[in-house]
This record gives sequence, C-alpha cells and structure tokens, in this order.
Amino acid sequence: MSAENFTRELMARQQFKSRVNICRNEDGSLISNQQEMLDVCVRHFKTLLNRRNDNECVTFTTTSSNQMSKGKTQDTIDAPTTEETETAQKKLKNNKAPGTDSIPAELLKFGGDRLKQWLKRMFSSVWINEEISEEWH
Repeated sequence: MSAENFTRELMARQQFKSRVNICRNEDGSLISNQQEMLDVCVRHFKTLLNRRNDNECVTFTTTSSNQMSKGKTQDTIDAPTTEETETAQKKLKNNKAPGTDSIPAELLKFGGDRLKQWLKRMFSSVWINEEISEEWH
C-alpha cells in the first residue's frame, strides 16, 4: 500500500474534516500560530464579557436628526414610513433559502403595490401596538 493510499484510507476511517487554521488579529494581520489565535480569542471575549457596568455597553438608536430636532425621544419615534419599508424590501437578497415562514425574499421584493401597502400597515401596527402576532413566536 502506498503512502498516498494509506493516508486516504486513514482519513476515511477517522472521518477527517478539513479546516482552516488561520484568523486575523486586532490589527487585521493574518495569524496561524495556535497560541496567537487563542490569545486573540481570549482578548476578544474578555472585551465582550467583562464589562464593569452598563455604561460601557454600546447602544444603537434609530433616532434621525430630523426627529431629534422635533424633540422626539426613542420612545416616540414614528412608525416606519413607506419609503423606509420599500428600502428594506429592496435590500433583501435574492436566491436565498426562505426562513421558517417559507416566504422567499423575491416574493416580498416583487409582490407588487398591494403587498407593499399591506406590509406597511402590518409594520405600522406592530410598531404602534408594540405587539406581534402569536403565530410569530
């Protein structure tokens, strides 16, 4: 038996799974040393998990400068506009597997004006009532 055949047979028996042993460190440089990769992971998770208080956490808001100038807080932001809804629909990726709802993105993107209007009403209802359908849980 040749070394090549031996290796193939050994890999088949042990269900060998190829993997990449490389990652990037904080400055974006590629590293392949096992200990360096471990150190990068340790530093990453220490940063994520070891917070002194909630003030260190990053928060994101959707308050636009227009809404800020009107004195609206995040609690009183208006429901999504038709334009915002249409923009979100256009950003959906084609040729991707549908989610648990079995609705393909193409249907949401190219469903026509009636669907756009229905989605706008549905999103507004969820936004205003702060409740989603039980079927979505």
